[in-house]
Order: sequence, then C-alpha cells, then structure tokens
Amino acid sequence: KGERSLTTSDFADAFSTSLSEILVENYVIDDQLAAVCGDLTVPDFKQTRITELQMPPLSDEPEPEDGPVVFSKPTLSSPATGQVKSYAARMKFARSLWASNGAAITRAIASHGRELRRLEMRLLAEAINANPTVDGEPLFTYQENWGGSVAFSEGTLGDAIQYLSQYPIGGDYSALMPGAVLCGAGARATIGSVLKSCGMESIPIVCLPWLENGEWIVTPSPAHHVVLARLKIENGSSKPYVGWLRGGQSVGYAVFHDVGFAVLSRCCYRGGVAP
Repeated sequence: KGERSLTTSDFADAFSTSLSEILVENYVIDDQLAAVCGDLTVPDFKQTRITELQMPPLSDEPEPEDGPVVFSKPTLSSPATGQVKSYAARMKFARSLWASNGAAITRAIASHGRELRRLEMRLLAEAINANPTVDGEPLFTYQENWGGSVAFSEGTLGDAIQYLSQYPIGGDYSALMPGAVLCGAGARATIGSVLKSCGMESIPIVCLPWLENGEWIVTPSPAHHVVLARLKIENGSSKPYVGWLRGGQSVGYAVFHDVGFAVLSRCCYRGGVAP
C-alpha cells in the first residue's frame, strides 16, 4: 500500500546511474598523462580563446615608507585556441539481453571506461601534430626548439634541457627542467636507456603511437609550467557518464565524455623527425 510500480523512466535512471558508476570506476587517467598535462576549465563547447597572464617580476628594491607606490602592468600572452568536444557511444539492448548477459554488459562498460584513456592520448597527439601557433610563432620551429631528425641521446637531451631552462618567463630564465618525455612507439626503448644512463630514469616516458615512430618531445612538469592543457567544461562533469535516451517506443543508452586539449606555451623541445 502506498507504493507504485517501477516505470520505464525509473528503471532507465537507475540503470544508467549504475552503469555510470561502473564506467567511472574504470576511468583512470594515466599517471603519465598527468605528468604532461595541466587541467584547465573553459566556459562552454565553443572554440575558446585562452590567454595567459604574466604577473610583473618580483622586485628586490625596498619599498619607500613615505614615497608613492608604483604599479606595474601584467603582461598578456597572445591567445591560444582550444575546444571541448563531446564524445559519445550509443547502444540499445533489450531487457532479455540484460537478463541473460548482464555480466557481459558490465564488463563491456568497464572496458569502455578504460578505453577513454586511449581516446585522450590520441587527442593529445593530434593537438601536438597540428603544430599550432603559440604567441605568434609555431609551436615547434626548426633549429630553435626543434632539432630535426636527430635521435634522442645525451647530447640532444642536453639541448632540450638548455632550451627549457633558458626559456624566458617574466624577463628572466625559467630554470625549468624536464618533467616528461613524449615519444612515438619506435623511440621508447632508446629514450629509457638514455635517461637511465644519465641518472634521470625517474622522468616519465609517455608513448603516443600517433606520433612519428622516432619522434620525441621534452616537456616541463605542468606543476611548474603548463605547455599542454587538458580542457574541461566549467561546472560540467569532469568524468564520463552513461545517460539514457528515448527513441520512439524504445530506450537506449549512451556513454558521454567531454574533453579537449590546447597548447599554451612553446616551452618544449622536439626531435627525431625531419622538419
């Protein structure tokens, strides 16, 4: 008495919530991606202009007790562009399939959560391969922060460290060191061997098979300076979820994930591929 039967909408809501929990449990952003990307929120799904503001440099001059206060203006960078897109996989299955193959559906959703790591790695590689304009210059410029087809070695690692540490920020050297090395599949073993021989084996190596086989890119840690930004919608879900959709008399489900990448700085060094 006082109870009501479970409607189609009630079941769909409960089922999509359960599937979302399974999806999120298996959606783990690779620690290596966290080593190269800094998170950034944008207001909506439109193409967004992202401007970085540089505060005035610190002064070592004593402040006069009774003199006038002198204010300096912050510096704005040329805007970079980025966009969050919604990626979805839609599916429909009968209740009989759930009744007889519920465990298989659960495993499939869990596997889909793990697959989102691959999606983000591909999107990151696409953002790099586009060689976008950053602060009025291409991300990579040959013989500036692009060594050409040279292989990763102690010598080319030294070139990368010099570029990162002397990168100008606020009118002075940045003093940044390598935080990670991105590479194509064919360069992974060589990079690991070189880093170990230099006593730098703690630096993460992120292998992106969508880069050229011998390509490698040295980046600083995003904790110190963000070169690659992972974009999310402000006040939106930062994790994927499963929603239900009605089409005519039938109900289906969809996995949604909102993400994008943008390049904010030229403070990285590239090699292993010809210009």
